[in-house]
Amino acid sequence: MDKVPEEPTEPEIIEGEVKSVGEVNGAIVNPKAGEIIPRGVNEEVMSTGVNLEMIKMESIGSLNVSEEAKNVLEEPLDPKDVHILPTTGAVYLSWPYYADRLNRAFGRFKWGLIPAGMPKAQPFGGKQTLVVWGHWLVVNGVPISFAIGECNYVPTNATMSYADACEGAKSNALARNCKLIGMTLELWDKDWADNWKKEHATKVDGKWIKKSNTPPKKEVNKALEPAVVVANVKREWKEEAIKKGILKNEKDAKGLADLASLLGDLYTGLTIENAANNRGEGIKRIDDWMATP
Repeated sequence: MDKVPEEPTEPEIIEGEVKSVGEVNGAIVNPKAGEIIPRGVNEEVMSTGVNLEMIKMESIGSLNVSEEAKNVLEEPLDPKDVHILPTTGAVYLSWPYYADRLNRAFGRFKWGLIPAGMPKAQPFGGKQTLVVWGHWLVVNGVPISFAIGECNYVPTNATMSYADACEGAKSNALARNCKLIGMTLELWDKDWADNWKKEHATKVDGKWIKKSNTPPKKEVNKALEPAVVVANVKREWKEEAIKKGILKNEKDAKGLADLASLLGDLYTGLTIENAANNRGEGIKRIDDWMATP
């Protein structure tokens, strides 16, 4: 059997396809594809660990796919099924989504992920650990794609165990394998992802969230609320005017006219929009007023 070339330890950038490669939080970024490749992935971690004697290389590409399966794999991505990471704003799909599509395309128990050895881990940026795990996607006994999944593990995070991180790497490998077979390609299109975020996501308290998940706004009686706010401010003015002797009581017609004259446009032009600012100015005018004998 011919020797299979080893995976490169750094991403190959083909001139003309990628204009530049940047860095985000210590990671190599392909700006065109929108993919992030963590730094610190050494040759040992990148090695697949595949037992080539178990993989019949001549069988790869020999799977016959029905038209029905092709139609399922090529279904356009429904924006409602997409999720977004609160911290980074990265878009993703859940494991059940991929499993459902593969089940409908190939049949339940007709496909599976075969791990290429055990997951590997190494320190990655401060207190984090990078967990990577390669998997073959096998359909009807035929290996059809291979991808390495990754997940960051923070030992001090009580809500995420090392086993959770391994599952995260496995899920990421499934997503990348599905990309290789032409499924959910929209998710890997940066322009599509950016447009999805503009239309379906927003930031709340600095965290990304789907607009469909934002808490409903408290409904108010728009016909009643302005009148109540304005009435409350005028009531405070009247109480202060009584203290200063402008009004004898709330039914003092002449006093009310004097108060309205004193406050001028503050009184006649009082609305819900300016009530908060005008309230204090009105109290000040009343307090500064000095009654004459």
